[in-house]
Amino acid sequence: MEQIAQASSVSRSTLYVHFQDKDQLLQQIAEDYGTALCTIVDRLPRLLRSRAEIRSWIDELASFIARERIPSVLITRIAERDDSPASVRQIGDQLVAKLAQRLPGLADALGAKSTREHALAHVMVVLRELGWACLQAARRCDGVGAALVSIAADTFDRFVRAYAVKGGA
Repeated sequence: MEQIAQASSVSRSTLYVHFQDKDQLLQQIAEDYGTALCTIVDRLPRLLRSRAEIRSWIDELASFIARERIPSVLITRIAERDDSPASVRQIGDQLVAKLAQRLPGLADALGAKSTREHALAHVMVVLRELGWACLQAARRCDGVGAALVSIAADTFDRFVRAYAVKGGA
């Protein structure tokens, strides 16, 4: 908590006024971050007409990740750990549920015992790659970051189109 207080330019006692411990602070960060990500997923067009619509949505996501780079890195790194807290794991669950609301074929695949694991793995890989590419783009000042987002957008486009209709993928 001392390091967090110093990095935040507040006293440790001020930090404790708002948060009991670092776990409670992480929980609040995870809740706020997850809510904001879900809001972005809610804006993914249900009826995709063009690659440009997907790219526009991905640009919004990339802008969010660039603005929220520190929580993005924090959540991503903690989520990779086997012992990640429930508040961090819940973000992934929320994103899968929100995507399933937007993509009828994904909802079908997640609901069917025979395709659930494959569909869940598919969405996890696609989101990981898209998030990683957006983080790299936020970090890099060269054209490679933009190229990474473009390639991840191609992957996401194929994913969305595979699950956009009932019985997809």
